Amino acid sequence: MERKLPEIDLKGTMFFYDVAFAELRQKDEPLNTISIYDMTNMGTHYEGKYSPVHKCLSEYGANTMLIKVPQMVEADAEGIAIKYNIEITQVPKQDRDLRCSETLFQERLLGVLPTAMIKKDEYTYDWRLRELRLTKEPWRNISLRDLDMDRTGHKYFFFYHIPSKTKIDLPENITELPPDVVLVALPFELHIDPVAVARENGLDERTFINFYPVQKQFEVPIYLLSVTGIPKLIMENKEQQKQSIGVKNKL
Repeated sequence: MERKLPEIDLKGTMFFYDVAFAELRQKDEPLNTISIYDMTNMGTHYEGKYSPVHKCLSEYGANTMLIKVPQMVEADAEGIAIKYNIEITQVPKQDRDLRCSETLFQERLLGVLPTAMIKKDEYTYDWRLRELRLTKEPWRNISLRDLDMDRTGHKYFFFYHIPSKTKIDLPENITELPPDVVLVALPFELHIDPVAVARENGLDERTFINFYPVQKQFEVPIYLLSVTGIPKLIMENKEQQKQSIGVKNKL
């Protein structure tokens, strides 16, 4: 059973507080997210300037308002315990005191790669090779190169065909929702493999692990196409088709 996430009201708009990826996710428009790490950690809470109109952080505009968000350990101690592989009684009182599991860190140094769950399929995440490999069939993989990012820079997006377990591209002239296709929102690499990112940049392997702890497995967020911009694109394409047919009939 999926764990229920805590909710927070930001000036009249409800957001889920997802500590697994350190983000606030708009309840009725889940592709709109706010990264906790884009806010200022005040020790007892996070602060940021927020636009109620655009429902995002913004430093500009007359309508921006200061918002305060509780620490992750306060908002969801259970979620933090899962993320950091500790007992809930071991969760500290402040986020800045969170520490990566030494056991998982040492396992990662020995070559154990993290895994990501997409629906019921387990993939091995290999940032060095920029690919997701189906764990049971490692010759089948999804390239992580040239993926689209969201406006915050904290997620990669791609369309995923569930039966074939493949990444697919949708045509620009699409006129129907394709069956069994979902949008995958893959957290950016620091969330999944901070050790590989540190190595790639010539940094100490412990550089990122307290903010982005080593984890064995991730549940990757997926979304139905109905909550994406695809339905709007389909409507626009159908309207364009009608106009083109109308022009041809007049000739």
